[in-house]
Amino acid sequence: MGSNRGSARRRGRELTFVAAAVSKHYADWYERVAPDLTGAGLWLRGGEINTLPPSEYDARPLRVAWVRLSAYEDAAESFTHALLYQIAAQTPGVFPDLAYLPPAHDAAIFERDRVPWIIGTQTKRGPDGFDLIGLSNSVVQEILNVPHLLSRSGIPLGKAERMARTDVPLVILRGANALHTSALWGPDPMVDGVFVGESHTAVRALLEICRDAKSECRPKSDTLARLSEDVPGFFEPDRPGRPVRRAAARDLALEPAPWSAPIPHLAGRLGRGHLPISEGCPCYCSFCAEGWERKPYRERPAHKLLADAAAVKAGMAAESIELYSFNFNMHSEIHTVV
Repeated sequence: MGSNRGSARRRGRELTFVAAAVSKHYADWYERVAPDLTGAGLWLRGGEINTLPPSEYDARPLRVAWVRLSAYEDAAESFTHALLYQIAAQTPGVFPDLAYLPPAHDAAIFERDRVPWIIGTQTKRGPDGFDLIGLSNSVVQEILNVPHLLSRSGIPLGKAERMARTDVPLVILRGANALHTSALWGPDPMVDGVFVGESHTAVRALLEICRDAKSECRPKSDTLARLSEDVPGFFEPDRPGRPVRRAAARDLALEPAPWSAPIPHLAGRLGRGHLPISEGCPCYCSFCAEGWERKPYRERPAHKLLADAAAVKAGMAAESIELYSFNFNMHSEIHTVV
């Protein structure tokens, strides 16, 4: 009996879709080179307000790295990226971390010391310390950084090789430009899956499916198939033919506000919060994509905005709140909001 149980455990390890449990840790390297990095390495220090302590890494079995395809100074202000962290941190069993493209000056130091470009700012772990790499693509120009980021992090550029290796995490791409990343798709794509949409329910479902797949030691291919089946807006870029609809947030009153999101180490950032008030546009101007691509137009009701503003003030130490909208003056309760 003991021999059979041991064999079963070995088979489970072989089938699991996640990265190896033991991963490289770069905390000592960071402390040594931080003075030579841009801004004394503040962008990689971690420990921002509203981030989980690294001790939670061992307590939460699914480890996710939300990776921006731009440098910290350019991308850390993104409240949607911070909201992703908030959603993941509030999902049981999920540990999120953040990672950014190294500035040009720092990339040379990474190369010199053979350090992967993808490093979690909180944990200082490389890509082999995560089960899921979530690339956030905001603008089309950022897709040029994908092959460099992956190759310099030891992640194969082809999906077939990634699927064959248990030490390589799943690589999923999302963001405002996710629908326009076909340059990365094909028979052996650079990403394993693409998620199009902004629904927090769909994001949470994606994380829960990956979490459960890890606990069940399921293969990565099975995990992707279930994501394609059960998560709106998700598809595998090498398996065309199935129609996919964007995972839209239909009722903004049910969507979370970024009230406990990380506050980046940027000058002037402390004391400011963000609050989205609407999505899309009710107009159909021929020169603008918002009214056509982000249908239907949706609003947060004023009473919900006021409650969310109070939560942002308390959770983000906010003295001022920046209202986010594609068309601010179109909100039907704009006078009440102001």
